[in-house]
Amino acid sequence: MGSGLPRNILIFMSLLLFILTVIGLLTFLFAYLTLVIASFKHHTVTGLISLIPGINLVVLPTILGKTGKAFPVSILGIGIALIAWYAGGHQYFDNYFKPSTSLVEQSVTKINETASDEANSIDAKPHQAPPITHKTKELPLPSKPLYYLVYTKVNISELNKLTDQHIRIKLIDDRELEGKNIKTTETSLLLETYTNDTTQVIQISPKHIKVLEKLEKKS
Repeated sequence: MGSGLPRNILIFMSLLLFILTVIGLLTFLFAYLTLVIASFKHHTVTGLISLIPGINLVVLPTILGKTGKAFPVSILGIGIALIAWYAGGHQYFDNYFKPSTSLVEQSVTKINETASDEANSIDAKPHQAPPITHKTKELPLPSKPLYYLVYTKVNISELNKLTDQHIRIKLIDDRELEGKNIKTTETSLLLETYTNDTTQVIQISPKHIKVLEKLEKKS
């Protein structure tokens, strides 16, 4: 078809040729089935031979009188299909039924990029040591704990001796605080406390402490 024609006309012509190709193929198939059915009616062996393209021409003279115009119609149908297909029917098929080459190339590119990214992510992961599979001897747990922690009351005057130790204090307003004694001076105490997964340091005056306790191990 001439390239100077408008695009709409070219599409319409290719559609007509594609439809003509389908009609030719359907005509050929109908005539071919007519020949096969007539061959089986004549004899089973003749019918089986008629199913094989090319070789079925051997049995054609035997059944030609029983099929009427089926053979010339089949030749006409296949001829129309081939002429219409190569005249432009294939263009309509390529445009609307066959995936475009660009889409295929994009899909292949995306697949390659995905595979490359996965390979890079695997290489970027640090090599982990294989898990230890050998069995270890299980030691029995002691029936009693080796030690336990308790708070013991101490004199407030010993506060400067409890640096870097865990203490609990009760203030004169009956509030209780516990944490690590970071630093103690004559005028202040720096207590590191832990609340809600956060750490904070509180400055407390020793004169506001009512009760002082320290954490000790007891066996």
